[in-house]
Amino acid sequence: MESHTFAAPARAIFEKADLDSFKESSTFAEILEFVKLCADASVGKKISDCAFIQEGGGVVEGEEKEAIGEGGSEQQQQQQQQQQQATSCPEAIVKFCAFMERLLVLVDEVPPLQQPMRFGNKAFRTWHSRLVEETGPFLTDLLSSCSSSSPALVGAVVELAPYITGAFGNETRIDYGTGHELSIVLFFLCLFKLRLISDQQGSFVVLRAFVAYIKVMRKLQQVYMLEPAGSHGVWGLDDYHCLTFLWGAAQLCNHATIRPSSVHEMELLREEQGEYLYLEGILFIKTIKQGAPFAETSPMLNDISGMPDWMRVVAGLLRLFQGEVLCKLPVVQHVLFGTILEAKWTHEPAPAAAAAAAAAAAAGATTPSLPSPPLSSSTGIADVEAATSSSSSSSSSSHHMFAAQAPWATKR
Repeated sequence: MESHTFAAPARAIFEKADLDSFKESSTFAEILEFVKLCADASVGKKISDCAFIQEGGGVVEGEEKEAIGEGGSEQQQQQQQQQQQATSCPEAIVKFCAFMERLLVLVDEVPPLQQPMRFGNKAFRTWHSRLVEETGPFLTDLLSSCSSSSPALVGAVVELAPYITGAFGNETRIDYGTGHELSIVLFFLCLFKLRLISDQQGSFVVLRAFVAYIKVMRKLQQVYMLEPAGSHGVWGLDDYHCLTFLWGAAQLCNHATIRPSSVHEMELLREEQGEYLYLEGILFIKTIKQGAPFAETSPMLNDISGMPDWMRVVAGLLRLFQGEVLCKLPVVQHVLFGTILEAKWTHEPAPAAAAAAAAAAAAGATTPSLPSPPLSSSTGIADVEAATSSSSSSSSSSHHMFAAQAPWATKR
């Protein structure tokens, strides 16, 4: 790592040919497997079950961890180390959560403006500029504290910062969507690949870091009234999020009493929304769209409530995430690639587009952007019901639901 040179990430997906290359790339597989790994780590766990014990023995929250015994075989000590690693919150996540608390305070410091339009409060642009200012120092502190064995990691600030600043919405359009949610996941994946998070600590990614991030997003969405970016309207899963429901459904797998149909019980939603991401997501929708029937405002989520168990829900939502987020040009055209998440293909404009661009440049005209393909309406609740049977037959073994070990992960 000492000889590695980090670089500012840049776009590499501009048209369908690039998207096809991305779908066949190792980076695509890494993203998908990381999402599965985090889902697997969240199964059956409440948010409060994820004890916030800091690496190195400092108890932030929860029971004290046991010390690694000096005796015992090498294998026993290795197993004990792995167990402690799985119950110790990485310092990187501790610092990330602290930064999220800072961003919450920052919202209070930048109150919304009085303006005639309801959505897209322009004060968000000020908040976002403050985010950009504070991201660099935050990452420098995080990497300096977490990379004592590899000081060169501090150079990763230039590569990590855009994933943070791109995860809270677009400051020009004042909107937010699944592409921004994907950006924070890419940040977590970068920490994983830099070995600041281990593959035994996926539950902390979801139940600490992602939960802290969602808390910030809820405040931004309500205070600055962010527009949904690229929303399918009532026919989409949600105006803003996908992974809130995917990872939240994973939490509820094998739950003794909470079923998919339980989302219609308001008392249960209020009592348990602090423990389960899925229920928090449903309650948020019902709160901001109160007065209208849930079946009308969120028909897909309403249909999912009729599913027999959470495992089938997770399988379908994973399929939806792959199809409607990772494989959609309007979403992934904004994904940034660098030396951590690599684009191993070269963008080559189609001959007609290249000729048009050259002609426009010669004439001094502005090059028109390539049109986005029409949004597909093929992904729906039918896919949720069919996912558990069809996805395994059409995918390779490394893409199975809840892969225990991502094929690209290095043992830590």
